[in-house]
Amino acid sequence: MNVYEQRRRAGWPRKGVLAAAVLLGAPLAVVAPATGTAARMDVAANGAPSVNLGLSASMSGGAQPASARYIVRFATDQALAAAVALQRGARRPAERVWTHRLKGFAGSLSTADLRRLRADPAVMSIEVDSPVSVAGSESSPPWGLDRIDQRQQPLDHTYSYGSTGSGVAAYIIDTGARLTHSEFAARIIRSAWIDFGDGSQAEDCNGHGTHVTGIVGGATYGVAKDVSLIPVKVLTCNGTGLSSDIVTALEWIVNDHLPGVPAVVNMSLGGDPSTALDAAVNDVIADGVTVVVAAGNDSNDGCLHSPARVPAAITVGATTSIDSVASYSNHGSCVDLFAPGSQILSSWYVDGLSQPSDTATKTISGTSMATPHVTGAIARILQDAPAASPAQAWSLLDAFTTTGVLTGLAPGDPDKMLFLAPPPAGPVADFTPVEPARVFDTRPGEAQGVVAVVKQRYSGGNVLHVQVTGAGGVPLAGVGAVSLNVTVSGALAPGFVTVFPCGVQPTVSSLNYVAAQIVPNAVIAPVSATGEVCFFSSADAFLFADVNGWFALGAGFTPVEPARVFDTRPSEAQGVVPVVKQRYSGGNVLHVQVTGAGGVPLAGVGAVSLNVTVA
Repeated sequence: MNVYEQRRRAGWPRKGVLAAAVLLGAPLAVVAPATGTAARMDVAANGAPSVNLGLSASMSGGAQPASARYIVRFATDQALAAAVALQRGARRPAERVWTHRLKGFAGSLSTADLRRLRADPAVMSIEVDSPVSVAGSESSPPWGLDRIDQRQQPLDHTYSYGSTGSGVAAYIIDTGARLTHSEFAARIIRSAWIDFGDGSQAEDCNGHGTHVTGIVGGATYGVAKDVSLIPVKVLTCNGTGLSSDIVTALEWIVNDHLPGVPAVVNMSLGGDPSTALDAAVNDVIADGVTVVVAAGNDSNDGCLHSPARVPAAITVGATTSIDSVASYSNHGSCVDLFAPGSQILSSWYVDGLSQPSDTATKTISGTSMATPHVTGAIARILQDAPAASPAQAWSLLDAFTTTGVLTGLAPGDPDKMLFLAPPPAGPVADFTPVEPARVFDTRPGEAQGVVAVVKQRYSGGNVLHVQVTGAGGVPLAGVGAVSLNVTVSGALAPGFVTVFPCGVQPTVSSLNYVAAQIVPNAVIAPVSATGEVCFFSSADAFLFADVNGWFALGAGFTPVEPARVFDTRPSEAQGVVPVVKQRYSGGNVLHVQVTGAGGVPLAGVGAVSLNVTVA
């Protein structure tokens, strides 16, 4: 297994047992190895709590070679306990035991052990406990942050951001971190480590983890500059370790993560397919924590590697500064998106004289560097949408990826480049995106949607009341308007739809349609005092709508009653702004005064929301 440069998100205060260990100085029994050595609480160099996850069999002296070690998974606690007891009796005790979601152990097995376990129906899988290592190369100055906040080249030499990852925890599974580094020391709230017997604890003596941590949340080099960081050291000073150590770290994260706390895990590592590692990653995701993993640096199919092949994880490939897929990056259908990975500058653990340093930097390349860019992006998204599930967090990120700029894509590669929109220059509307959800659907053959409606062709001339607050991720209170995608299908005649906050119906349209066609339109609709939005159709038709976000009451966006601003058709009402009543002459520009019209104030307006119709 290899570790590919990347940065990750940090954790939160431990579940109750950690607080007790901090206050009372008691040993912290998080993941107890079968040898009886319990995980231990210490204080790291930066003064934050630090947890010993137990001895690693990869440490020098007395350890079995990796080829003799196996990971065994069981279907039940009883089967696991029986197998561990047998191993102890055979004087080959299990060296790691997992008893939370993943039930299994790692240890050295004889031929007889393997024969017995393979015949046991309670055994789910047996695999070699494969080694892990880091990978990277020196390069030129940084550019990744500059790239992810703009759609196109050339770069503008700035990184503009609104959210910073505040309130979000990022776990970085790697080689540890330089805990006192000026880039992030104050935001490392705790750490954990596999005991390699060298006394380094969670301190980074390789550099890879420090570099990745800096990309995730460094003050200068980080995507999410206020994220809380939790380094989890699973690799030695030589950048090597075992798959079982990573599984142990993932199980610890499940135990450490508090329900409801937005969190993300960064895994800049990978290797041969491993059902145990895949299962451990899925356990973390099932706990509500988003997991971002490196695609790998093997120039082959990412689906051949774990955890890159885990569908529920976000798998990241690497690009160069000219928007080309990096030659070393893995590819294929298991890759979800690409991000800057070549020649990335970030924090380092030693200076040019190989002396420990709290200000050192270094430039290296790899999908390990691309991954923390995405991890930081997820942290920023979770700050704005703290209740988002891992699937919803990915949906929000995926919706804004840049397409059409990457070169060197292989068959099956996603044409998706990481993008984080910079904040607007003017006042920011308090808009909260949600995962698109069907609010209602009147078509008999389709799913109902969140709000129950009569499943039939909507009768033209009537008003349909729909409760949008409390539906599809929109809160029950504090909502001023919702962003909808409204669609008409199966209309019996040409007509229009008006979406309004119930009450008095305005004499304007939000969507215009013709008979027997499917016609969608985006609508920002004010919400009534009771949380409803009303829909009027002039002709019989099927209606359905999806919600994708909402505006808070009193936010930068001010909903008004829909009003006709202008109308060039000779037979129609003039509208608020007088215009020549004739067919508009193509190739010319029509100037329309919108401030002071239709409820829009005369001053202090940065933009307006319009429904523009061509007839």
